[in-house]
Amino acid sequence: MIFDVIGDIHGYASKLEYLLKGLGYEEKQGVYSHSERKAIFVGDLIDRGPEQMKTIDIVYKMVTNGNAFAVMGNHEFNAIAYSLFDKDKADFLRPRLGKQGHKNYHHHQEFLKEVGQDTLLHKEKINWFLTLPIFLELEDFKIIHACWHQPMIEYAQQKLKDGKYLTEELMYEACKDGKTLSMQTKKEDFNLFMAMETLMKGIELDLPNNHSFVDPHGITRRKSRIAWWDMPNKNEQGLVNIKDLLLLPDSHLELLPNNLHMEYNNDFFPKRKPVFFGHYWREGETNILNDHCICVDYSAGKGKDLVCYSYDTETKEIDNKNFNSTKYLINKSKKMSF
Repeated sequence: MIFDVIGDIHGYASKLEYLLKGLGYEEKQGVYSHSERKAIFVGDLIDRGPEQMKTIDIVYKMVTNGNAFAVMGNHEFNAIAYSLFDKDKADFLRPRLGKQGHKNYHHHQEFLKEVGQDTLLHKEKINWFLTLPIFLELEDFKIIHACWHQPMIEYAQQKLKDGKYLTEELMYEACKDGKTLSMQTKKEDFNLFMAMETLMKGIELDLPNNHSFVDPHGITRRKSRIAWWDMPNKNEQGLVNIKDLLLLPDSHLELLPNNLHMEYNNDFFPKRKPVFFGHYWREGETNILNDHCICVDYSAGKGKDLVCYSYDTETKEIDNKNFNSTKYLINKSKKMSF
């Protein structure tokens, strides 16, 4: 069996359809299927693009007909939180009021424009998002939206419905502000907020020397995602340079001193099976990160290519040649544009 692991779509259904057709999937009675392949979606189906409902419809029909798997992304998680009222705060779990509420609406506006805020259709789609597991572990590989952190996975399995699903009740616990994961966090200090932040958004480090940067949304950030899949070289004291871990533009890294070191080991995820994930807005040529970590998000939501990795469970081969993308298929066919 070949599994086509498809990256963050963000409401670009036309790209998804072209990718599926290029891989040999056929649409019959409104459902895409393939006799020898199955699709897997790593989450972030919504927000940004102009075809929100069409994207959801394609994925929903493939999943419910057994032609695909899908996991929840942080955008689906945020959409659920945006729909649930918290009477203690007199606002929604993802705030709708004030300056933050304005920013949150902006993030979700393409999705909300199509479903209609607080309509029956809106509620229907939110209920389906809650059926998406946080992670999948199949016989030969693992799927998660952002970060496979084994101790946090094991904690989540104890908390989540059937070991991998959120519910409306659990959303209130998952959205209760708390500390995010640090290198010093002990297992007994884990909580559901920390688990969802880690698994669906990745590991972040506080930036040293009170450094901050403004992200593309105009938000000032004092933390940075790290390349959790990497194991940077250690110095004689067994420490790694923080700059080798941070996922920041070079222009920001240059502002940090070179002598900032810390203890770090990425032994929190087993390397027995490859892990496929999205989330990280990669660009340029498609490349595996290492022989057990493959990111399939290449910024389709920012006008770039929708990418998938086609994993053959017979050969179990991890190689750059197994990537497919809208760009590759367009070049191959010499036609079609978006």
